Amino acid sequence: MASPEATPTPKNKIMKLLKNTLASALLGLALCHTARSEPESQGASLEADQTSMKKDHVMMKDDKMMVMKDGKVMMMEKDMTLADGTKVMMNGKVMMKDGTTAMMSEGDKISMEGKMMPAGMKMDHIMMKKGKMTVKMNGKNMVMAHDMTLTDGTKVMMDGNVMMKGGKAMMMAEGDMITMDGKMTKGKMVGDQVTMKNGKMMVMKGGETMMMTKNMTLSDGTQVMTDGKVMTEGGKSMMMSEGDMIMMDGTMKKAEESPKEPESKN
Repeated sequence: MASPEATPTPKNKIMKLLKNTLASALLGLALCHTARSEPESQGASLEADQTSMKKDHVMMKDDKMMVMKDGKVMMMEKDMTLADGTKVMMNGKVMMKDGTTAMMSEGDKISMEGKMMPAGMKMDHIMMKKGKMTVKMNGKNMVMAHDMTLTDGTKVMMDGNVMMKGGKAMMMAEGDMITMDGKMTKGKMVGDQVTMKNGKMMVMKGGETMMMTKNMTLSDGTQVMTDGKVMTEGGKSMMMSEGDMIMMDGTMKKAEESPKEPESKN
């Protein structure tokens, strides 16, 4: 015969109730701590990401030079010298520490360390790349197959010549890019120079490339003729070849020779 169950006393009921209440309280505290710590860690990560996205820089926006510093954007009030010695002027002109110059275009940025970040790289555009005119359209890159007229009336030729809607003509240089609405972004910040391109003598000055229309005398006395003939101060003469460059101080840079194809063995 089974023994009858012990009837719980009032004291036992109180002890059991206290244990259950204490366990519930401890569980609630643990859940609250977990719920609080997760958003804090996520918030710290998000804040770090936002800080990295708001790196200090100078930018051309709506044809005005703006400065972003500590996450705040303000009008540029004076010329600036960046950490690497690059100078940025209020009119958008940039002078690198080696003396080369360029003009910033709409949307261009330059970090406080002097690194240029051209605008429009993800937009449809035409670009001079490795001496060839390329087109980026709908995310795909291809070689330019015909002359193009852009939405603002600018005409871009397969040889790199550009005729702006106002009638101004220029020659695209390596790295130069023009968007489909006719906005030009200069590529590499190379120094002012004279170069032979597509059999024509071209002048790059202040980041713009134009046809050479008259003979020039460089700072060291070197004379450069419109037919490509060069006469140094010492009287030595030479003819420039395709791709040759001469800087404004008279320093000559010969074009790299294309690698010769291996001869076929019979």
